[in-house]
Amino acid sequence: MDQTASLFTWKDFVSCSNSTISHSPFKVVVHVDQDAFYAQVETVRLKLDHSVPLAVQQWDNLIAVNYAARPYGITRFDTAENAKKKCPELNLAHVQTWKVGEREPKYHEKPEWESHKVCLDMYRNESKKILGILSKYSKLVKKASIDESFVDLTAEIKKKLIQDYSFLGVPPEDLSLPLPTAPTVLWTEELGRVFGEEEGLLSEAKNGGDWDEVFLHYGARIVKEIRNEIFNTLGYTCSAGISRNAMLSKILSSKNKPNKQTVLLNSMVDHYLADVRLSELRLFGGKYGEELGKKLNAEYIKDIRAIPMDELIRILGDRDAQVVWNVCNGIDNSEITNVNNTQSMLSAKNFLRSKLKSSEEAMKWFRVFASDLMSRYMDVEQIKRPKTFVLNVVTGNLRKGRSIPIAPSDAISEEFVYNNAAKLLAQLASAYDIFPIVHLSVSFRNFEDRDTKLQGIESFMQSLTQPKNIEKVSSSTEKGIGTEDNKEGTECVANSSRVELEKKRLKTSKNKPSTGIMSFFENSMKTKCREIPLDDSVYYCEKCSTNIPWEEKQEHDDYHFALEISKESDEVPPASSSNIVTSSSSDSTNVSRPRTYGRKTGDTHAKPTFADTARTGQKRAFMDAFLSSANNSKGLLKSRVSANDRRHSKTNNDMEQLHIDLVNARQTCPECYMEYTQGNEDDENLHSRYHSKIVEGLQVNFTIDPVYTSSASSAADKVYLISSSCNIMDQKKAEDLLSFVNSQLSSSEMEIIGIDGYQSYLYVRRKHCIGFLLVEKIENAYTVPDTEPSLNDASSAVEVRPENKSTKFVLGISRIWVNPAHRHKGIASKLIQCARENFIYGYQIPPTEIAFSQPSESGKRFITTWVKQQRILFPNTSFAVYDN
Repeated sequence: MDQTASLFTWKDFVSCSNSTISHSPFKVVVHVDQDAFYAQVETVRLKLDHSVPLAVQQWDNLIAVNYAARPYGITRFDTAENAKKKCPELNLAHVQTWKVGEREPKYHEKPEWESHKVCLDMYRNESKKILGILSKYSKLVKKASIDESFVDLTAEIKKKLIQDYSFLGVPPEDLSLPLPTAPTVLWTEELGRVFGEEEGLLSEAKNGGDWDEVFLHYGARIVKEIRNEIFNTLGYTCSAGISRNAMLSKILSSKNKPNKQTVLLNSMVDHYLADVRLSELRLFGGKYGEELGKKLNAEYIKDIRAIPMDELIRILGDRDAQVVWNVCNGIDNSEITNVNNTQSMLSAKNFLRSKLKSSEEAMKWFRVFASDLMSRYMDVEQIKRPKTFVLNVVTGNLRKGRSIPIAPSDAISEEFVYNNAAKLLAQLASAYDIFPIVHLSVSFRNFEDRDTKLQGIESFMQSLTQPKNIEKVSSSTEKGIGTEDNKEGTECVANSSRVELEKKRLKTSKNKPSTGIMSFFENSMKTKCREIPLDDSVYYCEKCSTNIPWEEKQEHDDYHFALEISKESDEVPPASSSNIVTSSSSDSTNVSRPRTYGRKTGDTHAKPTFADTARTGQKRAFMDAFLSSANNSKGLLKSRVSANDRRHSKTNNDMEQLHIDLVNARQTCPECYMEYTQGNEDDENLHSRYHSKIVEGLQVNFTIDPVYTSSASSAADKVYLISSSCNIMDQKKAEDLLSFVNSQLSSSEMEIIGIDGYQSYLYVRRKHCIGFLLVEKIENAYTVPDTEPSLNDASSAVEVRPENKSTKFVLGISRIWVNPAHRHKGIASKLIQCARENFIYGYQIPPTEIAFSQPSESGKRFITTWVKQQRILFPNTSFAVYDN
């Protein structure tokens, strides 16, 4: 051992396992990248040798090419036909597909686009197995994509070092003291390439390395074990980069492939980056790197390092200068976490070539969607649970959606997805002309972490079905579970033990005054309950001694609820000023009388009519009353009397027959257009949150400075730019906003945290985001001539032709969304303008180099208008679409 004291202190060692400390000198982060992953999965499945050329096919295009096929010049941009011409012995494997009418995805010999849906479950499942192996070696594993992950090995290495060097487990009281001298480590060939060894730069470091090198040496040994286990268990090779942070590790793994690992010592970071071209580093590729190099008169990293920081700030500004300086010095403070950020799951398909013309055709696809959605939900069902199920439909000139809340007691299954999708489709079909359908999707939304402590009436009723927990439930109910704080009523259960428990609950809460709906349910429980057999297919209503199908239970409960409210209102004393209204009749006596509820139909029964349909264009509910405010102790309803009602009103005290109909109690909010059930607490809460997001925008707060400010006022509108170089919390906020935007646009979910190439632009007004733009770098797109018929038809899709493909495009608009309450105010155009000015430093992208992903119906209208406006200054601007 060298007697030279370590440059590091005990504090560095003790605190290095704290994952929140990103700048620890002992940090070891590994980037594990599977080599041509999709192709490897198919190679193993087909039991082929890795030396056999193979490519993975999706419809007519290639999505993965193994290393054995690349010497033939085959790339992912080739078609299957062209690839076969380049390499006749090439093996082509089409991805799995779901076929209409089948419950499982299969490898079909010749799948057809019209009747099949792509399924990537095979690769997801293999990716899960790899993550399982990685998780055995560290608790901090961050999935970057389906075939690559970051692993923080620092804490595990610390444990191994304490095992091998026991004195490290007994730190002194003064942690500022230097660590003992570090042992010398030997870098063998099996530990991979150590940068600088071939160049003769490691001789000094190998003879006098410090504890940071020891950490990396242990990390290389662990990575070798990981790679061996992945290959021996699953048959897949992978490459790995090992360094002090994620940015450097990712560069290392990409430079030394396939089936290799590379280590970068802390002492070698400057040497490694010095001769790296600026355009090779993250964020600085393509035209951005070229323009930045011209502006700084620099081609290599060492050239930029020679520029003083003051000069960098003068040329680039504070923000960009700091980013450039950090990257050129190998600084990356991003945190490796294993937090599951799943917010939604989507299964969707476009039917542009063969539109769905009936509910029967859609129902067949619901089976496929159900299987597809559940196969992915199973990955997270132990830790996450959705709160909402959503159906979205796009037809030629209509984009509509319906949602239902998912109760904690609901068993989420394929049948659950299928049945509720069918139910929501029937609701849409009855209200709108939705056929033919060009896009159909189902999704789980609003995921939340599972909580084993269920609250409210769901917990009470669920526990009652488990005899082992009866005593526990009984004690819990005495603490107030399921009392007036819970607004959901209890069903009259069909088991005597349940009844006793409910009576005990009511007894403990008898001194607590109940109002509104709870008084109704408590009164109903005073009646004697029968013992009837439990039957999962029906619900037994004690009030009318009727077996009701579960799907009709909500409607049936609403019926009894309305009857009870009506009964209570008849008992209200006329003198109670809080419960009376003054008649608006022309009678001079202005007789005060108790309120009545429902549509008045005279002294005889009357059938429901839809006389107002012609005037409003919508079916009208017959109960024109809603729950009053909380100070109404009787839970009375607030009347909303139409002109027709007033025509039939009377000023005398004659008895009148009231007709109450709650079947059509759902209503559509005129501002956010969400349909929900008035009086249903879950629906109203969901609507309240959704309404706030739509009307006010999503509340945000960023740590960075805006790239645009509308004025000098503190209340000015601002545009923020979020990229992979930003603070991880800012990136997380942007990704959450993207998830919401995807739900609004019925687009696929995607991850952008820590991923190069994406930039998010957020339009913020008074701390609420009302506009969102996601852009990416592209290389080509398809121009759409003004004469193209699809530009003028009612559908949202735009047809593209191979002969119109062009390589002049740079900026791709992946997502663009503006809050409906703030549209037609230039916000979308301002977001694109900000992207043009900031996407490539020092270069304003002309509109002629901008293309859009396949737009929605409203998106197509916006693009068409935007293109016309840009042609005033840029005559060659065209409507362009790219594949994303």
